[in-house]
Amino acid sequence: MTIERTPSSVTSNNTSLNTNMNENPIRINRADYLLATFVGNKYDSYYRKKWFNKNEPSLNFTNTQLSLKGFNLASLIFEWVWLSYRKMYLYSAVYLFFVSILDVILMHTLGMESFNELIVSPYLVGGLLLPFVSNYLYLYFSIQQVKKALAQSTDSETAKIILEEKGGTSLGKAIGFSVIIILLSALVRQLLSPSWY
Repeated sequence: MTIERTPSSVTSNNTSLNTNMNENPIRINRADYLLATFVGNKYDSYYRKKWFNKNEPSLNFTNTQLSLKGFNLASLIFEWVWLSYRKMYLYSAVYLFFVSILDVILMHTLGMESFNELIVSPYLVGGLLLPFVSNYLYLYFSIQQVKKALAQSTDSETAKIILEEKGGTSLGKAIGFSVIIILLSALVRQLLSPSWY
């Protein structure tokens, strides 16, 4: 088992992982170190606990013992914008287009009167379901990014540089990308919607 100390730029102080309040958290293996690098500040205070609970961090998604506490409040509030904020742009676009297409299918299937009487829309259902899978999606995405970085370089320090560039969060890009996919989704919805819409 390799123990690596993570630079303070990629972790927050988390006393449960520290041996000393003034030290950086001790990484128990390479997966822990690289995932912390990719995720950034919230890894120690939130994601590590959600993803691995008391188990050893791993890059094997199928063998990962995920905590049952899978609800993500930020994705409930911000939905696809949270996906974009965490740099999961493709996931964000697929989610919004899927919900939009489902909405259009319901328009065509139900007709104007029945559709307008719907209490629950696909947007609401999607928004309520997304928080329960967000942590799992982000873990899968993070593992894939770490594996891509390791495919480019097996050296942990080089992989760390790659992950620092690709990981973390970006509020500006999240807002910009969200505006673009909202406009594209609205365009697709308008083009495919029935004439009465």
